[in-house]
Amino acid sequence: MVEQGDLVEQGQILMEVDLDYVEKNAPSIITPIVFTNLEAGKAVKITKSGNVNANDKHIVEITDGNN
Repeated sequence: MVEQGDLVEQGQILMEVDLDYVEKNAPSIITPIVFTNLEAGKAVKITKSGNVNANDKHIVEITDGNN
């Protein structure tokens, strides 16, 4: 697991979630992703949506804000 301020690497477990519990107790299992500390003039480009699998690559890209 990671804590605030930790550096993470691709494939590292960030957290564990009991999806059965969430499915039974939450209106949705959609997981928002928040990008912080994005450089000025940069933008997040979603290149794949829907279901993704562990180790899928190129799901999002950081681009110049004009793209």
